Amino acid sequence: MNGNRNLKQFSTLLMGLGLMLSSSLSAGNEFPLLTGAYLDTEPIRPVGVAFVSDGALVVAMNRGAGSGTETGTIALVDPFSGAVGEVIWSGNPIVDFGGGSGTSSWAAVTANDLILGDLDGLSVEAERGLPTGSSGRAVAVCPGQVALLLDSGSTIVARLEQRDGSEILSSPRGDTAVNDVACDPVSERLFVTGYNQVSETLQRPFIDGLSAAGASDWRAYQNGNPADTSDARGIALRRSDQGELWFASQASGGVSAFRRDPLDPNSNATLVSFDAYNQTFNLGGQTITFYGRFDPQTGALIRGQFQLSRLSNNSGNSVRVSDLDIDGAGRVHVAGVSSASMANRDGLTIQGIAVGAYSGADPSLLVASDDLSSRIHWTMFVDEGGRGSVVAVVTSGDRYAFLVENTGGSLLTFNAAVELDDLSAPPSGGTPYTWLGAWGNLERDAELFEDRFEF
Repeated sequence: MNGNRNLKQFSTLLMGLGLMLSSSLSAGNEFPLLTGAYLDTEPIRPVGVAFVSDGALVVAMNRGAGSGTETGTIALVDPFSGAVGEVIWSGNPIVDFGGGSGTSSWAAVTANDLILGDLDGLSVEAERGLPTGSSGRAVAVCPGQVALLLDSGSTIVARLEQRDGSEILSSPRGDTAVNDVACDPVSERLFVTGYNQVSETLQRPFIDGLSAAGASDWRAYQNGNPADTSDARGIALRRSDQGELWFASQASGGVSAFRRDPLDPNSNATLVSFDAYNQTFNLGGQTITFYGRFDPQTGALIRGQFQLSRLSNNSGNSVRVSDLDIDGAGRVHVAGVSSASMANRDGLTIQGIAVGAYSGADPSLLVASDDLSSRIHWTMFVDEGGRGSVVAVVTSGDRYAFLVENTGGSLLTFNAAVELDDLSAPPSGGTPYTWLGAWGNLERDAELFEDRFEF
């Protein structure tokens, strides 16, 4: 299968007029990808992505991946071609990146530094060293605030001023691992998730809702049921622009805390399921995904769902989650990696082209309806021997983008900017590479973008 695809249906006339391309978010086996492009020919490890208001992207990445001398880079990227433009910041390898979510600000954290910037200004606004003996783990932004996780013996969760990173609140944690953080600008709550090693053989997840003063207002999955014997971990949190709190996690098998009411382990949760790919029958210890919406005031589960793949004999198989985001219509976008095989894999197409054969790790993107009653899309992007994981996803209204860490083989490449198809050629050599996918109602001013990316 040829990895370099050209979208001939988009005329070069549109490019001269300024480009607005749209792909539908309707259900089906066809995924309406507009751009699938490698960012560069050198190994790059992707970290995060955010939209600029004019339609461009800001991408956080680590160049020189696998070399032992990675360089953290935050740069402007063209969503139509994957072309890398202005470098906004460069320094130590980036651990986490957050941007948007009702604000034009972004934040990045390295092992030693917190960097704050403005998406629309393409600027760095502040850079602060982290406290001695601590290292950055995760970061999130919301209007007026930055939420930060630090590893320092025990994890520290902090709320900072968005303007300069000065500390408002610092609260140490006693949990085994804290993996992600989110913030609410209205209530000034912070939310954290991770897991605790409650015995030699069991990890139990948690979500903690912290008050503006740092006290725990509620804690989901705090108490376990002895019948729940599958390890489980909280992985990602996201507060939507509508104020909803969403959570993504994984469990090693189907006998986990996620089948319970998060506030009452003796009661079963009412979960949304409609086929074998969100039901946990015929499953051993494979790692599966759980995602759900929670009440940010109380921690109550509003709706939740499992996600797993299935082998040809109908045995359950693994789907691991990396990230999630919520779009303007409330649909949840879940990013990760799927083992064999996701639903109707052999029938999936991208711009009318069949995806490549399974090669051990499908970079997986799921889009579910806001009530989780339907699977709008679930697809991967492999070409010849392609392997990897979707590590970051972002939505902005009806615009969508995601980053794949390509660890082997090649991924399908498309290019909405037809005269720039040479930028989409799959690299050769070491891995990993960073591959950008973009779709939805993408729009750009041709003259502005040509100046930025030197076409």
